Amino acid sequence: MNLDTFEGQWTRVRGEITSWWDKLANADLEKIAGKKEALVALVQEKYQYTHERAQQEVDRRLQGYSDKLGASGASRMIETVQETAQNVASSLAETAGELKAQAEAAASTAATAVADTVAGAVSSLQETSVKDVAGGLTDLIRRHPIPSLLIGLGIGFVLGRIVDKPDTGQGA
Repeated sequence: MNLDTFEGQWTRVRGEITSWWDKLANADLEKIAGKKEALVALVQEKYQYTHERAQQEVDRRLQGYSDKLGASGASRMIETVQETAQNVASSLAETAGELKAQAEAAASTAATAVADTVAGAVSSLQETSVKDVAGGLTDLIRRHPIPSLLIGLGIGFVLGRIVDKPDTGQGA
């Protein structure tokens, strides 16, 4: 744990310090106030350590604390990712179910509309006589004579080509 991290984590580390070094009082913690060198000096003074040993002891404790925080932070991150993934999967499943229901309803409506249209066409054809169809066709030709003439010529041309076509299967 570097100096900046130590100062930033002081409020959390402060509670651990008294469990690591029971000779440090609240007044000592006030003197430390997030300063790592002040902690090293107080540990050196209260436990009669050399400066090097006090520095090693503080570094060891802070590194262990940092490792502990890192491990718990990683596990919290993994839990958050897993929870988020589960929420996304649940949301996708719910949306897919809603879309399926909407598609089924749309397909049912379309099938009903097609069936009604076909039934209406069959009914209409059954009720219409050949005389009515011929009368309707005659009326159509009278209203649109030129397009009717062109359609008739086109149909005649196609039929003439079909009838005039030599039979290629006999080999002449």
